Amino acid sequence: MKTFFYKLMVTTLFTLSFSNASAFSYVDDFEGYEKGANLSSGYNESVTAGNAVTFPSGVDTELVSLTDGVPGINEAVPDSPVNQAIQALPPKSRSGNCTQCAIRFSYSGSSDLSQDAWSEQRFSINSDALPQGKNGLTNFWLQYDLYIPENYHFRDPEPNASNWYGGGDKVLVVWADENSDPIKPMLQIARLMKRNGSSGETWDPDTAYLEYWFASFDPVTGERRFFDDKGIEGGYQVLIDPVIDRGNWQRRTLHVRMPTSEGSNDGVVEYWVERRTGTDRSITKKLIDVKSGNFFGGNKNYLNRGYLLGWSNAGYNYDVTYLIDNFILANSIDSIDASAIKASSNENRLPNPPSLTIE
Repeated sequence: MKTFFYKLMVTTLFTLSFSNASAFSYVDDFEGYEKGANLSSGYNESVTAGNAVTFPSGVDTELVSLTDGVPGINEAVPDSPVNQAIQALPPKSRSGNCTQCAIRFSYSGSSDLSQDAWSEQRFSINSDALPQGKNGLTNFWLQYDLYIPENYHFRDPEPNASNWYGGGDKVLVVWADENSDPIKPMLQIARLMKRNGSSGETWDPDTAYLEYWFASFDPVTGERRFFDDKGIEGGYQVLIDPVIDRGNWQRRTLHVRMPTSEGSNDGVVEYWVERRTGTDRSITKKLIDVKSGNFFGGNKNYLNRGYLLGWSNAGYNYDVTYLIDNFILANSIDSIDASAIKASSNENRLPNPPSLTIE
């Protein structure tokens, strides 16, 4: 559980770490904001303007206190997992009344399969917080906790389609500068679902599989090029396992290191998911592991913006609410919870409980 004493400690550390001209580390556990504040409105612009990372806009997002019960979630939500790597809180003083605070993402459901759904929260690095002459981070670490509700589901909007996967719900997007620039570096992580195959194989329709791509500027053509465009065929990496993840927190970690030059082929993309975070049954798996990326961004060889969650092409049959807490954005592994990126020796589900047969 978060405590006020701990907040005082990390606020002091923020002042010390920020004096290092080459270091960037921002943490937000969302404590002390105004409970019920609508992050889709101008509230976040005025309150987070002095932060090293601002939250400039959102869609159907608000700040909620877990101790009060969360609208849209019927079960009692476990406390946000403690992240021992938190080194700092935003320097701006907060006088709000939100404790055990998190961002609520609300997706509206519909029985109409053609209806999409949308909820997202944007973030942006404040240029004043970067080392002089820098526009973004070439070594980009992002970590946050995501709560998967008990009523999570992944519907098939085209059940009669012939292709064997569908969905296309956004999970995380990061990029450089303006989102409207078509040739900026951009990484998108999304999720897909499997359909039952023509040869008779069946899949859990609620299991979400990872999909991602990374695009950057091509100096030869002057247009966008795709370094990696991995769909469901890229390894069947499970992003949400409904058996394990419903009613639990995940700790998700993204690491991107931009290539040092065009043709150096030393770019890195890594993505981990720790399941059942905050329990003694947590398990971690690395879902993306790229060590030879050629996605050099030219004069925009950095990342400085992004958004959490986003558009759902599949939509939902009924309203679904997610929570995000413990947001960390930094340029060093030292600023995150490194224990959440150590792959578990046993990544499989827990065995079923024993059964007793009486004759």
